[in-house]
Amino acid sequence: ENRYRKRYLDLMINEDIHNILLGKSNVMKYIQTFLSNKIFVEVETLVMSVSVGGGAVLPYSVYHKNKNIKTYLRIAQEIYLKKLVVGGFGRVFEIGKQFRNDRENKTTHVLSYQCDSER
Repeated sequence: ENRYRKRYLDLMINEDIHNILLGKSNVMKYIQTFLSNKIFVEVETLVMSVSVGGGAVLPYSVYHKNKNIKTYLRIAQEIYLKKLVVGGFGRVFEIGKQFRNDRENKTTHVLSYQCDSER
């Protein structure tokens, strides 16, 4: 329990965890460089939206106090990337966070990264 609540201590003590974090960073940089060299444009799309879409799992809902509305954390960025392609961007990609509320599958972490591209 403490390992997950105090990640900074885990990184200081456990060299394997430190190496995993560095490896993840290197993989992300490699993917970004590879796709950029293929003339894809890296973009950032919405993480919160007022509509639900992009998957068969339940979304996480978040209350936006200033606007007095209920918003949802995204399940996938595919819809937003397709809108950019329709809007005139030829090739786009995003390495972004997904928030999956998959109650049936206990082995999947609620926060995951996904690399998606459209052209």
